[in-house]
Amino acid sequence: MPVNSESQFQGVIDEIPHIAVDYFLNVQSSLALFLSHCHADHMKGLDSHDLYHTVRTKPGLFIYCSGTTKKILTDWPIYSKLAPYFKVLELNHTVKIDFPGGYCSDDNSSKIGFCVTSIPSGHCPGSVMFLYEGPFGTVLYTGDFRIAKGDSRKFQAFMSNPSRPEYGLKTIDHVYLDCTFCTDSAKTFPSRQTSVDVTIDLVSSWIAKSPEHKVLFTLAGRGFGAEFLFVEVYRKLKLQVHTSDFKHQIYSNLSDIKKAISRQRTTSIHACETMVSAICSFTIVTTV
Repeated sequence: MPVNSESQFQGVIDEIPHIAVDYFLNVQSSLALFLSHCHADHMKGLDSHDLYHTVRTKPGLFIYCSGTTKKILTDWPIYSKLAPYFKVLELNHTVKIDFPGGYCSDDNSSKIGFCVTSIPSGHCPGSVMFLYEGPFGTVLYTGDFRIAKGDSRKFQAFMSNPSRPEYGLKTIDHVYLDCTFCTDSAKTFPSRQTSVDVTIDLVSSWIAKSPEHKVLFTLAGRGFGAEFLFVEVYRKLKLQVHTSDFKHQIYSNLSDIKKAISRQRTTSIHACETMVSAICSFTIVTTV
């Protein structure tokens, strides 16, 4: 059975009323918005007129995200008008969120603020998890993530006391978990590095056959996520990847990626097409 990679989450964190995460429909009553990464199933409503009207007319309402996510969306025409309302959360840095005028707890007895830390999630450029801490306890929203076993100990945000590692990790009271691959069809899940190594071996052997042998990475629509592969291809094979003008414009402002991509169609490696549209006119013999 194929894996359904579409997020079904509708933005609600039960422990923190009046915020919305990765869902931007009907957010008129929200006091803070959070975006974990730039994939369409986590951006529902982000391009809507209702959202734009809400953030324009509600002082103090921001869309919190990583710096890379803000760069991507600022260069993406349908989202660029939201640029003044994106507020960057620096990675692994805890920020206090105080709502305008505060907001009341369920028993209306006290004003509540909370802290949030953005943690790299390893999914695609700019992707983060959100660790919320406050009177409600500690809540982790993972979004989509790709982290190997044991990696959590590398992130200071998960430590009870970063200066005293022997104190161990924090207790997480509630977790909103990405379960995309919690399925029998994904029992074997190679690491990202293993996948890259196998792919580069295939690419290298194919393009060595002749200058006419090309490689096409077929990607889903305008999605992001294969950039780690582009960087590794460039690092190991010294070949840039041809991308669409849309992607090139965005990648050109991302320092880790821009050296790995090109507008030159003569390169042997392409990621300029999707399964439904063609940019370069060459015969596709095999795709990766």
